[in-house]
Amino acid sequence: MTEIIKFGAEWCGPCKVIDKLLDDPEIKSCHKNVTKIDIDEHPELAKLYRIKRLPTLIIKENDSEIKRFEGVCTKSQILNF
Repeated sequence: MTEIIKFGAEWCGPCKVIDKLLDDPEIKSCHKNVTKIDIDEHPELAKLYRIKRLPTLIIKENDSEIKRFEGVCTKSQILNF
């Protein structure tokens, strides 16, 4: 099963665009595990995952990173993984 981890911040406009995508029913049906992490509240996780740009989506499968999107991506890009 795949998992999506989204790194963002409350003040980040593009992060809000990604949040709307992640709330899409089609995406939710494909990726049941979506975790949203605010880098201001959890800077240690941002450092651990080497977050350099916001938003960043990390797609993991069996606890291994299989894809990373930095910046805004499209619904079809997310659904392809």
